[in-house]
Amino acid sequence: MRSCLTASAYLIILLSSCSRQDVAEQLKQDIQKPEKKDTKSDSADSAVQKDDGEPMAGGMVMIPAVELITGSRPDVAGRDHSAEVDEVIFSANSFEMDTLPYPGEPEKEPLTGISWDRARTLCEEQGKRLCTELEYETACKGPDNHAYAGGNTYREESYAWPGPRSAYGILGQGTIAEWMLDDWEEVSWEKEPVEKKVVRGTVPVLASGANRRCARRSAVDPSSEVAGLGFRCCRGPANSASIRPEPPRSPWKELTFVEADRMASIIRSVPEISHLHDAPRFFSPDDLRVALIRGSTEPKEFPDFIFTWRPIRWTPEKGLDLWVLAGISGSKSFIAVLYKYYKQDRFLHAASMTFLDTPVPLMLIAKKHHREEIWWGFCWGCRESGTIRLNEEGRVVITHKW
Repeated sequence: MRSCLTASAYLIILLSSCSRQDVAEQLKQDIQKPEKKDTKSDSADSAVQKDDGEPMAGGMVMIPAVELITGSRPDVAGRDHSAEVDEVIFSANSFEMDTLPYPGEPEKEPLTGISWDRARTLCEEQGKRLCTELEYETACKGPDNHAYAGGNTYREESYAWPGPRSAYGILGQGTIAEWMLDDWEEVSWEKEPVEKKVVRGTVPVLASGANRRCARRSAVDPSSEVAGLGFRCCRGPANSASIRPEPPRSPWKELTFVEADRMASIIRSVPEISHLHDAPRFFSPDDLRVALIRGSTEPKEFPDFIFTWRPIRWTPEKGLDLWVLAGISGSKSFIAVLYKYYKQDRFLHAASMTFLDTPVPLMLIAKKHHREEIWWGFCWGCRESGTIRLNEEGRVVITHKW
């Protein structure tokens, strides 16, 4: 049975998670990376390049066993929150991968526009198999967990055929979309969910920095014969982990279990709001009453809304988990919106607003079954209020009526 991890990131076989760059020091402490090995196989058909540096036709690369930080940070631009995991460690077995997409000839463009079944058959005819998506990501990121096959910086010019070379010597990742061995797994409310297969990379007409990231994944009908959708083959026992997108959540939830000490610890863990580190705390029920009185608001007159001093877990779209906090620290009132790593005790800054020399109670407001925004205010409906929402780029913004 294949083990599963959930996008945004439920993981059965994985034990912890780390970010790629911002927590590099933590990685050094928590992860003992295996010694980098020669990535060339000893077998004759595993030669990667000729003496002149050109890739050889039919070549394969041996990818060593390694600990991969699979997925991406929740704050990455262009990320598909419903599909990508929140950076978890995956222990990959060693395997061999084609240097180039099929047919593996440097002077020829890849074969595309074929179905998943046809791609699988062509691999099996060579005594190989389709690659799993986590093998693809391992080969793409390399031992240092790069964002792109060519490194951490996106350079569009590097994707001219045969494309960028990964740290393991794999070519062409991100130049086309590639069929993976994996089924697309997700919770569906349909009685008979539609079968889909995982695709990594991107078709050229949709190429962008976001879509060419190593962590990017999508679901495609296995019978599709899309231009720009090809494949490459792997050899060796397939890595057994798989990714399952997180099931749908309610738009928001009031977090009644978060105590003051916990909130202070969360605030202190996020560098962007370090100015609140002195003594952050929640407002209180009495503070909420002050805010309601200031706006002459009777909650019973708004039965579809909740008015709270507690934090709110907000899910504006599937797979995106945000915590909205309102509080006070010394003479500063504040609102902070943080990305929450799924099933992990880690947070990243999404947006925040601080009111200097304004130790005045403010509240958070949410509407039943309403996902698009959360409201905040020193009072309800007055000038000293605003919204929290996503902009067109998917970034969190805090608006103010001023």
